[in-house]
Amino acid sequence: RLQTALTNHPIVSLVMNQDEWLDPSVGIYISPTSDPAIPREAFTSVEYMEPNGSGMFQIDAGVRVSGNGSTRRWSSKKLSLRLLFKGAYGAGKLEYPLLGEGATTSFDTLTLDAYYAFTWNYAPYYYGLTTWMYRWESAQYLRDHFSTILYADIGGAAIHGKWVHVMINGVYWGLYNIHERPDENFMATYEGGDPDNWDVMRHNQSNV
Repeated sequence: RLQTALTNHPIVSLVMNQDEWLDPSVGIYISPTSDPAIPREAFTSVEYMEPNGSGMFQIDAGVRVSGNGSTRRWSSKKLSLRLLFKGAYGAGKLEYPLLGEGATTSFDTLTLDAYYAFTWNYAPYYYGLTTWMYRWESAQYLRDHFSTILYADIGGAAIHGKWVHVMINGVYWGLYNIHERPDENFMATYEGGDPDNWDVMRHNQSNV
């Protein structure tokens, strides 16, 4: 069953300089930053392979740790990542029918979502209103993805995604959900206008 599970989903393989990844002083995975003004970013080669051999691509890109919890790195060693397709690394966009029917085939960026708080390796408890609560019951890998499908079904501009196995420098890193990032480029792609026509609100630890 394990072997079957490992061949049911596509593989995303990232290859990069080991020090830029894991060096204690400069490695983006060991020492990310939650300050959006000074993101730590490294060069990576991205390879994508379908399990049945029906599709694959290679593209050079930037990679950084993504999100609020992952950049603070306090409760899980499996972190979410963001791939950035820039002219500085190679092709300015990824052009590939990655996410299926209804999704764009042109991407500026993609998120490799570790599902942080909804996985078994998340810190086993959190402080609720009055007591510590165990979070193992939340490790379903379903909630975010299912909610976007429901939102799309009622006509909303929902992100598209799917599950993939991630390899980093040849080491298996786990199951991730690769999906679009709901930013100004996403809204312009699906709802029209230019990216500058859209206001995007983000939150950090203390404010929006």
